[in-house]
Amino acid sequence: MDGYPLLNVFLTMMWLFLWTMRFLLLFKAVTDLLRDEGGQVSYPKHAAPPKKP
Repeated sequence: MDGYPLLNVFLTMMWLFLWTMRFLLLFKAVTDLLRDEGGQVSYPKHAAPPKKP
């Protein structure tokens, strides 16, 4: 691909962008897994929490 310098620039920028997105998604997943909810149980919006007797 030596005959297409703009293609080399585009592919390099694309790879850098994809590597950046990969690490951002990995960081977001790890922080979401390790996030502290403050001891509260979270329920989906369609399900109601159990009623106290």
